[in-house]
Amino acid sequence: MYEVKDGRVYISRAEFKRRHADYKIATKGAEMLLVNENGATVLAPVIFTERS
Repeated sequence: MYEVKDGRVYISRAEFKRRHADYKIATKGAEMLLVNENGATVLAPVIFTERS
């Protein structure tokens, strides 16, 4: 699972890799994830919660 806080997604690297390709977006320099926050779909930067 993941947590959305302050416009950022906190997720483990393993869980991020398991997310369906439709919810990931490839951007140079940063990992982003589409998430539902307060009823709206937003593109949020990913903060990894553990090192892999």
